Parts: sequence; structure tokens; C-alpha cells
Amino acid sequence: MTNGKKIKSMTDEELAKFLSEFSACEVCEYYNKEADRCYADSGFGCVKEYAEAIIGAWLKQPVEESEVMQ
Repeated sequence: MTNGKKIKSMTDEELAKFLSEFSACEVCEYYNKEADRCYADSGFGCVKEYAEAIIGAWLKQPVEESEVMQ
């Protein structure tokens, strides 16, 4: 099951909780969750298109690969 399919199967309550906690940063390769810090090069600006691309790729990953959904 992909992250996208897992989200589609959520109840309204589960989805509300997930959306209130979800951040595109947590699925970005530049973000270090343990340090709670973005390690992108200075001058890097996260733009809508980039955020959509990383979220789109994350949605297609199997649920097992994601710590965000657990």
C-alpha cells in the first residue's frame, strides 16, 4: 500500500489528525527530523512546485518506507 492509498482509506478524523501534523519538510531529503533543521544550501527557497514534487513522490512510496505515516 502506498502512502497515497493509506491516506485515501483514512476516516475523516484520522485525516484531520494527519493533516494537522503533516509537513512537506518531513518528506524532503534536506530536512533532518532529529535535528529539526533544514540542511538545504543557503539561499535555497522551498517553492510550491518543489513541495508538490516531493509530496507527489512520497505519496507513491510504500507505507513501510515512511516514518510520517506511522
